[in-house]
Parts: sequence; C-alpha cells; structure tokens
Amino acid sequence: FLKSIFKSENIEKWVFRSILFSNIIILIVSLFQFSELPSLSVYDAYGINGIQGHKNLLASFVFLCLPFILLGFLSHQHNVWKTLFLLVLFLETCMFFILKTRAVYVGLSVSILCFFVISLKWYRNHLKSFPFLKISAFLILSFLFIAMLNFMKSDITPGIKSEVELRKGSNNERIQLLLKTKDLIESNSLKGVGAGNWQIEFASNGIGGIENAETQNTTFQRPHNDFLWIWAETGIIGLILILTFYTIIAVSVIRYFLQKSETSKDIKILILFSAFIGFLSVSFFDFPKERIEHYLLFMALIALLLKTADIKFENLLTDKYFIVRTVIIILLIFNTLIGYYRTIGETYTKKMYVNRVQNHWPLLIKNCDKAKSIFYTLDPTSIPLDWYRGVANFTLSNNNEALKDFASAYKLNPFNFHILNNLASAYETSGNHELAKRYYFEALRMNPEFDEARLNLFVIFYNEKSFKNCWDILKSCKQNSKRKLLYLQLLNKSNYVKN
Repeated sequence: FLKSIFKSENIEKWVFRSILFSNIIILIVSLFQFSELPSLSVYDAYGINGIQGHKNLLASFVFLCLPFILLGFLSHQHNVWKTLFLLVLFLETCMFFILKTRAVYVGLSVSILCFFVISLKWYRNHLKSFPFLKISAFLILSFLFIAMLNFMKSDITPGIKSEVELRKGSNNERIQLLLKTKDLIESNSLKGVGAGNWQIEFASNGIGGIENAETQNTTFQRPHNDFLWIWAETGIIGLILILTFYTIIAVSVIRYFLQKSETSKDIKILILFSAFIGFLSVSFFDFPKERIEHYLLFMALIALLLKTADIKFENLLTDKYFIVRTVIIILLIFNTLIGYYRTIGETYTKKMYVNRVQNHWPLLIKNCDKAKSIFYTLDPTSIPLDWYRGVANFTLSNNNEALKDFASAYKLNPFNFHILNNLASAYETSGNHELAKRYYFEALRMNPEFDEARLNLFVIFYNEKSFKNCWDILKSCKQNSKRKLLYLQLLNKSNYVKN
C-alpha cells in the first residue's frame, strides 16, 4: 500500500514536504524544551522529548526523518525549499548532539559506514560526482560539528564525573533489563510470553538490581532491544519472521547493486538503504518499536526504497488472493475497533490521574468504569485500572469493593509490588491475616527495597505479640523513616528484650 503511494516524483516531493513540516513542528517543541534546561548534561537531556515521550524515541524519530529530508533537499530545485530542507538538516544535526542518544550515534555511524562501503565498492569511478560529494560532505561535517560541540562545553570538566556516574547507572539498568529478558526467552523461547506482556512478565523474578524500579517507582514497558523484545513476546517464530522480512529487503537491494549498471537514482537508493541498515542498528540498542509513528515512517522508507530500486513482490491484494485480501480487511476493521476502545480508555485514564491528585475518589471510580473495556485494562505504565479503583474504594472505606478491585488487579499484573502490598492490606483489613502476610512477603520478594511492606508486616506481628519477628523486620528496613522510628519506640515499650 505505501509503495503504491510513491508512484510519481511529484507525490514523493509532497511526502518529503509533509515530513519536513512535521519535523519543523517537532524541532520547535524540542528546542523550546531545550531552552528551559539548566544545563547540557545527559540527565537534563531527558527533559527533551518533543512529542514522543522519551528523548531516545525523539532521537530515533529524527534519525528516521533524516533520509527523507536529505532526499527532499536533493530533489527540489527551488531555493526556498532547498533552504528549508537544509535548515532542518542543520537543526537535526544539533538535536543529535543535544539528545546524546548512544543508540542513534551507533545508527548514524553504521549508516555512514554502509554509505561509504557501497560507494567505494560500486562507484569508485564516479567519486567526484556532485551528489556523492554533497552527501559525503554533509555526513562528515555533521559528525565534525557534533564532536566540536562536545569539546566546546564550558562545564565539561566538572560535569564529567556526574555524567559518567549517570552512564553507569543507565548501563546497569539496561543490563538488568536484558538479563530479565533473557530469562523470559529461556523459559518461553518457542511461543513467547504473548504480545504486550513483556511489561508484566519481566518482573516475575523480582526487580532487584534495578534502582529506579526499586526506589523511584519507575515502570518499564520494554527492554532496550527491539529484537529481544519481539523474541520474548512472540517467540522464536516471531523473531524469524521479522528477520526474514528484513533479510529479503537487504538481499534484494544488494542484488540490485550487483546486477545493474549505474543510474541517476542510485544515490537515492544508497541513502535509503543506508538509513534502513542504520535504523536496524538503532533497534538493536533501543526501543523505537514502542511508537507507531516510527514504524509507519520506517515502512514508508522501505516502500520508497523498493519502488526506487524497482524491486517487486507478489501483490497479495489482487483478485488472485481474494481470501488473503478478505482476511486483511477483517483484521483492519478489528484493529480499528481496538484502537477506538483504547483511545476512549486513555482519555478517561488521563482524567483518573487528575482525580487521584485532587483526591476526587468517587469521580475516579466513575472514570475508571468508563475507561475499562475488554481491549483496555492496563494504563500505559502497565498498572491495571482496577488498582486505581481499589485505591479509591480503600480510601473511601469500601473495603469489600477494594478487595475485589485489588484481586482483579493482581490477576492482570501479579508481579507489581504495589498491587501485592495493597492486596495484602485489603486482606488484613478483612481479617485474613495469613493471606495478608503471604502477599506482603511476595511484595518483598518482588522488591527487596520496599520498606512499606516490611512495616505493614510489623503491625501484623506486633498484634500477634510476635516481638522477635517485629525486631527482625525493623532490622531489615533499608531506610530510617519516621514510621520505623515510631514502631521502634512502640517495640521498646513492649519490654521486648533483644537477643
């Protein structure tokens, strides 16, 4: 379908212009966010996300736009358009430096390497051609500009230590997530854990070692590797299918360079193919699969690449493949229905967040009921909507309803330590102390740093006059909170003698 869009050069130019204007909007938003940053540190760079929600996603989106902007510059003759495309190319280069996204640096390096290797291999007799020099100069100057800016930072010396420490923390987080993904793959290598389930299942053996998850309530929706993400969720079959698709495209383009004589469109194919290989490299170290706009743009890049290289595949939409066409139409209708319900769900979920901050608990329950559907049960951070409903009911002293809500949330996400803690508290309130202890201990297995569950266990053991357990609980607490000190005073008043 996307390939059929690029049927003429005029349409291609309109596509390039559309991407140009969307890029301008995103860059304006990003530069405004940049202007509000206190410094150029890696940590502060996370405040720049454009409209993508994360700086890495913004960087990979700008990377995907780069070949279209570059081709737009080459295909337009009018000075106004060429100036606009050139300006956006310059701003994109600046954005790569500002965002400091290592995965995109890898992608850019791989793209440039691919561009030069193919050029030197098949076009060594035409290295003085104007298009080649133009592209080469831009790529080289871009990297020189990034390197120059890195050394021009006035605060680089005092900032080195903090940035190194941040990089270490980020690397450790990546490694821990990849190790947990490896565990999922080893236990579900054939069929995977199911599409969309990585965000739940990765914590099945606890989140120990991931500091942001343990102490900052950070949730994770994916590992920093799209291919391992696909393997973990859809199994080895899903991974083989996607790798086969990419391999067919790569082999077809390489075969084009091997079999054809040089033409004027080769530079265009070279740019697109280099970007294609570069984006696969980005996907190996990051998570662009999370956003639909990335893969829509990536599929458009592939479509333009196949069309320009005149690579043809069997058209599955002809009358010859009526059954396939019918199945595709049914799936599209079904996906549209899912999209509608998920849009409604996210609209009311946003209202729930506001209700929670403002302590409007009855209204939160109403909005939760409106948000929930068979197609939407978790919020974007993998928290079940029933958990929010349970918190509201528990706060309103609707204990029976709260217990039902927390039990429902537990079925959807049994590895979230907050859900386990709240479910245990609901059981404790209902008088089921044994189940309460069981789920408090499970919450601690998920997150060994979670003192709230420890102190809740203290209350149960204290009421049971199990003072030895009370003392062990307090000794194991990670923080000297006011609540811990209060319980310590309470234990001392009980005349418990520590061994």
